[in-house]
Amino acid sequence: DLVPQRLSEAVLTAAHGQGESYTPYQTYADVLATLKAGYYGKDIDPTQMTYNGIRGMVGAAHDRYTTFMDPKTYKEMEEENLGQFVGIGAMLGTNKAQQVYVVKPLLGGPAIKAKVMAGDIIMKVDNKSTLKLKDADVVKLIRGPEDTRVTLTLLRKGVPHPVVITMTRATVHQEVVEHAMIDPVRKIGYIKLSVFNEESDVQVGAAIQDLEAKGMRGLVFDLRENPGGLLDIASELAFMVASPAAISGAVFERLQFN
Repeated sequence: DLVPQRLSEAVLTAAHGQGESYTPYQTYADVLATLKAGYYGKDIDPTQMTYNGIRGMVGAAHDRYTTFMDPKTYKEMEEENLGQFVGIGAMLGTNKAQQVYVVKPLLGGPAIKAKVMAGDIIMKVDNKSTLKLKDADVVKLIRGPEDTRVTLTLLRKGVPHPVVITMTRATVHQEVVEHAMIDPVRKIGYIKLSVFNEESDVQVGAAIQDLEAKGMRGLVFDLRENPGGLLDIASELAFMVASPAAISGAVFERLQFN
């Protein structure tokens, strides 16, 4: 008898929202209070309930650039933007089949030392399947305390059986810039930037100085596979490279570092 009664109370509470004097905020507060007081199941976590409500509100904007991050997710983003984090050192993406794969292992990280390869599809993290998981969820599975071990089960092109690799998590210092003098005759330099974080301007500046010391007269600034990052750093770099640069076409896709 309790379940129908509680459902009826919830419906009546929500119905108050139809009145002009009853605001959406009051409706939200009443529904949350009703759930906390009478939900037939596990205890309601009001914080998570509120976060999910905000996610729904943001989702209603139908703008892929507008998102909500809870404190934990925001802290992880800040760590990535500092240019160092604890993980295996790999850039992840999602292919057309909705499989999470390794876009590339990062130089100096545990993944490249353990011979994880670009293109490897991540089937399991430890014993948990990644089927139907987003790349951000796989990152959370891979992340963990420094000096702890994680096992990846990988599907590798040309290899008939899954490849199983165990490695130790470590602090990864991102090298976000690759550079070279691609045309020594015409003195055309090349800089590839993988992300806009707190290290980007420093590393790009050092690359430009090195290329200028070699007589650079033109620059190709490559932003392919760059997922974006900090706006102020991107703005600063635009001014830094605008004068000598012949900037290549930028292709952006959503990637995750782990």
